[in-house]
Amino acid sequence: MAGHPPVRIGLIGAGSIARAHAIAYASARTYCGPEIPEVRLVWLADVDEALAKAAAARLGFEAWTTDWEEVVASPDVDLVSIVTPNFLHAPMAIAAAAAGKHVFCEKPLAATAAEGERMYRAAAAAGVVHAVDFNYRKVPAVRFIARLVGEGRIGEVRQFRGVFLQDWGNEARLPRSWKFAAAGAGAGALAGVGSHVIDLARHLVGELERVAATTATWIAQRPVATTSRAFEAVRGETATAPVDVDDSAYFLGRFAGGAIGTFELSRCAPGRKNHLALEIHGSRGSIVYDYERANEVQVCLDDDVETAGFRRVLMGPAQDDNALLAFPGLGVGFAESIVFQVRDLLLAVAGGPPMTPDFYDGWRALAVAEAVLAAADRGWVTVAPPPARGA
Repeated sequence: MAGHPPVRIGLIGAGSIARAHAIAYASARTYCGPEIPEVRLVWLADVDEALAKAAAARLGFEAWTTDWEEVVASPDVDLVSIVTPNFLHAPMAIAAAAAGKHVFCEKPLAATAAEGERMYRAAAAAGVVHAVDFNYRKVPAVRFIARLVGEGRIGEVRQFRGVFLQDWGNEARLPRSWKFAAAGAGAGALAGVGSHVIDLARHLVGELERVAATTATWIAQRPVATTSRAFEAVRGETATAPVDVDDSAYFLGRFAGGAIGTFELSRCAPGRKNHLALEIHGSRGSIVYDYERANEVQVCLDDDVETAGFRRVLMGPAQDDNALLAFPGLGVGFAESIVFQVRDLLLAVAGGPPMTPDFYDGWRALAVAEAVLAAADRGWVTVAPPPARGA
């Protein structure tokens, strides 16, 4: 806020999402207004020395290191962004909180719910601002949907459907990196994309109470990694290693408020790039959304008696104040959703409204994901075979 000293940023990780974080910090004040505190991009860390050095120069950081602990311990850092493999989130975030740093962590919050809980409790005990990058909450269309649901415009929520499909995992020559190992990722599609859908379900409908599930691993062996680049296919003959996380997950859910839900998740769905879709049915109306058409929502309300069906609503200032310009049709994209996350984070650091989503939300999403895995492990209930026709 006005008069607040610049917030000094330390970024751990130098991959593509780290670049999105850096862009968000650098542009939040320009995009969102002078009430956002200024920032200084101070430290960038990555275990790959060449990558750390190049990223620091490209993104405008003052210094770089290969030692993340140097970032956490630095008296010149106020806020630490963590963009590393899932299994590293907990030690880094807990150390940052113990050092009095505010923390922004990529999703999923950790590799396990137990780690997520420790992160939440450590940050809460330290009194620091903490955030998890469930950035889809900040998309104007999702904020509009949340307002419609919260205001009771569709009545009592009865049904929720969440889908998140990608196809990058269908490349069988991708290395068996940490993304395909339970010890590194915790889960596969269920963690990588499912955490977003679980969070949106909690955000829009409420807590999930019960689940029933099944999962599948379509590519059981992958080449042993020869570089640190998780998305670069390995060519030629090489040893392979087993995959022990899900490529696809389907589950049913019962919400504490009585609604029921279905969830479909995959990173092996050819043709699907970033297909995040939501459908919510209430007693008085329905909402349909597809992030591949990120700036429009299909709405059916019972007060719209003339059309009695869905109508397309283009996002603009009438629907959400995240709109960039004062008329609809000029939408926002993925990078901007992280800008909005960083805006709210910086305002919370400066004493403004509390940050959401935070580590509590990240922990609860992990708890649901682990319940899904447990439900899948318990197997299917056998349906009694029908008698022959005429018997």
